[in-house]
Amino acid sequence: MKQILFVAIVISCLVAGFLVARYMPDIQAINALPEVEKFSAVKDCDLSEGSCAHAGFRLEILDRPVVPLKQLTTRLTVTDTISKPLLNLEMIGMDMGVNRFSFTETTTGVWEAKIMIPVCSTGRRDWLASVIFERDGILERIDYQLSVAGM
Repeated sequence: MKQILFVAIVISCLVAGFLVARYMPDIQAINALPEVEKFSAVKDCDLSEGSCAHAGFRLEILDRPVVPLKQLTTRLTVTDTISKPLLNLEMIGMDMGVNRFSFTETTTGVWEAKIMIPVCSTGRRDWLASVIFERDGILERIDYQLSVAGM
């Protein structure tokens, strides 16, 4: 009787594993950034040193120093009407997981997000902060450089 119960449990686990693998959504597809139609990058400006302005957008981190594992307030000020802005943090050439934060509009044209920067186990401190938003039905992205201080 115990052997039959054991075989039934094993078969149930195998069937459940197969069903989960077959029908579970693709996690990489869910975590992937949406395809943007317009892209630009801010040159010669590091968010850790102050605000960076580009084409009617100003991004700044209000809390200093900019260090990992500390909640930081980020402000996006825009001169145009946008919707659904989010901030994506990534380290080029290093998988640091999904670090995506939604902005909330505090007043017209001013958006804020609470973020936290992970610690890189190799000691790297160079990040890319991307603001992704929709304007006039077009998905756009602006990249900003970000160098965090050591802990």
